[in-house]
Amino acid sequence: MDQRTCPRCLAALTPAHNQHLQVDLCRQCGGVFLDQGELARIVRKSPDDLEHLEHLAAPAATLVTDAGRGLMRCPACGTQMESYQYAACSGITLDCCPACSGIWADDGELGAISDHLARGHEVLAAYAGRYASVLTEMQVEADVTTERWHALAGVCGMLDWRPIAEVPPEPPGQL
Repeated sequence: MDQRTCPRCLAALTPAHNQHLQVDLCRQCGGVFLDQGELARIVRKSPDDLEHLEHLAAPAATLVTDAGRGLMRCPACGTQMESYQYAACSGITLDCCPACSGIWADDGELGAISDHLARGHEVLAAYAGRYASVLTEMQVEADVTTERWHALAGVCGMLDWRPIAEVPPEPPGQL
C-alpha cells in the first residue's frame, strides 16, 4: 500500500519521525499507527516520547463519532485488525494487525500508556523502598550461611572426613 489511511476515519496518514522511528499520524482523529516493534522500542528506550507522539497526533477537531468503530483495516497491509488489552490489567485497548503486527493507538491511548508506565514505576519504587532493608538483611544472612558452609567444609577437609559410602556386607556363613 502506497498511501496509508486511518483505520478509524479513513483520512490519509501523515508520516512523522521520532528519534530513529517513523510513525504514521492521523491529523483528523488523532490516532497513531506504529509498525511492528515500534511501540515496544519506544516504551523500552524512551517512554516520555509517548506523550510527544500524542501531542504530534492531536486531532484537528474534537469531533467524536462512532464511525470506524467496527471493522478496521491495517494501514500497512489491509488485514482486519484485532483489539487487545495493553499490559493485561492496564485497561487500555489497542488494535493490532495479526498479519504484520502493526499497532493502532486511538487518540489518548499513547498518553494513557505513558501514565500507566509512570504509575508502574512509582509502585516499584515504593516496594523497593519498603523492602530494601528486608532484602539487604536476607542477603547478609545468605552470605553468613555460605561462609559457615565453607568453614565447615574446610574443617572436614582438615580432619580428612569422608562420607560413608556403604556398610560392608557380613561375611557368608557367620552368625
